[in-house]
Amino acid sequence: RVAPAGEVDAAAAVVAEAVLAQSAAVTPLVKRALRAGEDEDGFARALAECERLYFGDLVRTEDMEEGVAAFLERRDARWRHR
Repeated sequence: RVAPAGEVDAAAAVVAEAVLAQSAAVTPLVKRALRAGEDEDGFARALAECERLYFGDLVRTEDMEEGVAAFLERRDARWRHR
């Protein structure tokens, strides 16, 4: 995100609010997946890490089930942060 010099704090607050509204159990996994995309060894290695995160960690969270249910029911998710 790019913001004018005088609006950086406000823009950062908007991003922080959006992140904090998400599942606290899933946010660290998203950060790890994003960092995997920075891997200099390329796309295949980053994809393998994201698959490992998904099948090894994300699917074990209660919040994944809630997120899928909320999406299918067209409602806001009620995160349990587990």
